[in-house]
Amino acid sequence: MLGVRLDTDTERGLNALAKETRRPKSQIARDAIREYVSRHSRLTQAKKDWAEISRRERNNSDINEILDFGMREMDNLI
Repeated sequence: MLGVRLDTDTERGLNALAKETRRPKSQIARDAIREYVSRHSRLTQAKKDWAEISRRERNNSDINEILDFGMREMDNLI
């Protein structure tokens, strides 16, 4: 069980949404929390994955050569 205090505007918005969708406020809140937790978990994993990719690329001479080539090509365009 979870009790949540909402500010007046959020409470009004939740009431309006519940009325409009004919769903209980608890279901709307449950769905919103579930989505938030899921999105946060995916974001956390994506950050970990990005850090690992960056670490591996930093230590990869082939990647560094490609990036250096790209930088030289961009310099030639200016």
